[in-house]
Amino acid sequence: MVHTERLRPDAEASRVRRKTGQLLVTDGPFPETKEVLGGFYVIECDTQDEAIEWAKKIPLHEDRSIEVWPLWPRWMLER
Repeated sequence: MVHTERLRPDAEASRVRRKTGQLLVTDGPFPETKEVLGGFYVIECDTQDEAIEWAKKIPLHEDRSIEVWPLWPRWMLER
């Protein structure tokens, strides 16, 4: 194994999507079986809003999206 992280509940996630040339932010992920994880970034941010601002900087094709998921703190995983 190279890397693993435990995601917080989906109610705490957000989605950044490009639609008609504009970036839209919505609450919660929208996982569908037809969607494929194309890769991931792990960045350290103080708030969910800061993470969303970073996600907005990632180039997106029309009708594509990035899900922003908070992780559990490392100390919680070491119990």
